[in-house]
Amino acid sequence: MKAEPLKRMSGGSQESLPAGLSAALPQELADFLSAGGRSLMIKGGAGTGKTTLSLGLIGVLAASRNFLYLSTRESPSLFLRDHPWLGKTQERARKGAARNPEEQVLAGFIDARLDEPTQLFERVTSQLMDATSPLIIIDTLDAMHDYMGSKVLKTNVKVLQTWCERAGARVVVTIEDPESTILDSLMDGIVVLRQKILENRRLRQIELVKLLGARIARPSYFFTLNGGSFRAFSETARDAFTIPPRGSHITRLARARKDPGFLPTGHSQLDAALGGGLPAGAVSVLELGEGVDPRVAAILLADMVAASPEEGGVVLGPLGDQEEPFLDSYLKLLPETTRARLRSLETEAGSGGPVLAIVDGTAEDAVAKCATAARSSRGAAVVLTREAERRPSLVSRLATSRMKLYHLAGTIMLAAESPFSQFLGVDVINSDGVPVLDMEPIV
Repeated sequence: MKAEPLKRMSGGSQESLPAGLSAALPQELADFLSAGGRSLMIKGGAGTGKTTLSLGLIGVLAASRNFLYLSTRESPSLFLRDHPWLGKTQERARKGAARNPEEQVLAGFIDARLDEPTQLFERVTSQLMDATSPLIIIDTLDAMHDYMGSKVLKTNVKVLQTWCERAGARVVVTIEDPESTILDSLMDGIVVLRQKILENRRLRQIELVKLLGARIARPSYFFTLNGGSFRAFSETARDAFTIPPRGSHITRLARARKDPGFLPTGHSQLDAALGGGLPAGAVSVLELGEGVDPRVAAILLADMVAASPEEGGVVLGPLGDQEEPFLDSYLKLLPETTRARLRSLETEAGSGGPVLAIVDGTAEDAVAKCATAARSSRGAAVVLTREAERRPSLVSRLATSRMKLYHLAGTIMLAAESPFSQFLGVDVINSDGVPVLDMEPIV
């Protein structure tokens, strides 16, 4: 099941929502929206994710039967194409409410592209009269601004906000210009969506400008729109790395090798970024960027061990002072069948199958032995290096695949450097008492 890195809303029953389909919001935004009668403005240029976030709020607020979504810039039928999860959510929430499947899914969505402002406000008024504490979304206000101008728009929005407050409704509006401040004084909450390029990779960021009644502990979060769903990445909690008692076990089991050209990393998204996984018979580098907790690397290495082919062996060479103790403790949680395949560098792998060898880049002799073991068995060697240290020349010469862990404004990111990939956002979460990595591409 998909991990839930950030708090989801608990203001209503979500029994009608399939697991993992509602948006994962920043904690502060979730707290802000928990109260009724609030207004939220989502700012952002084209393609920044305003519509995806707005649609996600329907699921987060458990409003699948109690919302009005006015789209002034595209047909709601396109929502199903761009956000495939929406169809499943609405079908389940409104089952039996309409005979036509598409009509059933799109109930609550209004194509308002040709509406004049008067018609649009009449639709809102009708919804407020017919429903209790509904969610009203206007995406976007730009068309209305072009039609009536700033002064009249501000007056009408003020009236709309008053109606919604009296009805206990939540109103969400979007605008394209992130620098516009015309309506700022009227809104209870303001968030800005931005995107930028770092090292030729896309980053998406949500800025929490104003959230009435909510303490903003962290003013910005990175997020992704993967699968047409909004997900923000959290800052790693202090207790996320807690290793449970030895009586606990990680249930992930070794899997049969699917592609002889690669070894799995334990994460399908990372395998895809690497073109299939760790290249067989070769050396891959895992580099820790500045500020990355070494335990993140240790968990990723343990995942590689857990996912390594069951017919092969695992060779553990020397690692750093911080990674090795944590990895040793973590590996004790793996199933006995996996731990039975672990060998030290001084002993034979013994299986005759592909060997996964893990070693620190500063131990050049050990690197050479691990590279030989990987090459002769058609396995893989993973060499751990650090950005703060000069990469040994032997490692640079042997490596055919490179990954790097980044620490960006409190968020862990992972990217393949060779072959090149976009960023993967990484959350360290505690799943059944065990620290695990949950990653998703930034798209």
